[in-house]
Amino acid sequence: MKRGAKMNRIILFLLLFLTGCSQITVEEDFKNYAQTVTGYQQEIANKMNELQKEKITDFQQFSKEQFLPIVKEFVDKTSTLQPQTKEVAEIHEKYIEAVGLNYDVLSSISNLDGQTTDTSKQEELLKKLEKSQQLASEWKNSMDNLSKQYNVVLPDINLDVGNAIFRLP
Repeated sequence: MKRGAKMNRIILFLLLFLTGCSQITVEEDFKNYAQTVTGYQQEIANKMNELQKEKITDFQQFSKEQFLPIVKEFVDKTSTLQPQTKEVAEIHEKYIEAVGLNYDVLSSISNLDGQTTDTSKQEELLKKLEKSQQLASEWKNSMDNLSKQYNVVLPDINLDVGNAIFRLP
């Protein structure tokens, strides 16, 4: 019986030790998150830069067939990220909401015909866009704060689309 109790203590100690070792720090989680999300941002920026080279004759068709699928892919990819710590998860939630709202606005705009004068729809889109911009700004500030705290250099994303509607936060 003594031997069994001793073995149980050893197993319990090993489990506690391994559990403690497997937890990730906020710094490590932030570094992983920043590297992944900026990689996704650069990927979409490269795709957008390529799209810019195409001659657009029908905005709605271009938007639905080429532009929005790229943005949707970006939203889907970033939505799958699962930060390990509360601090990074809270930042990520803002980002997901911001890019989701941005996608909704872009999708709605591409579905509007040029003759639409529905001011309530326009006001709704403007509110979504403003909320998206607010969340993106909060996300950026949080990212900047953590990057300073943990000495992480965030890369500039090369999105050369001038004054395009879609902007990365």
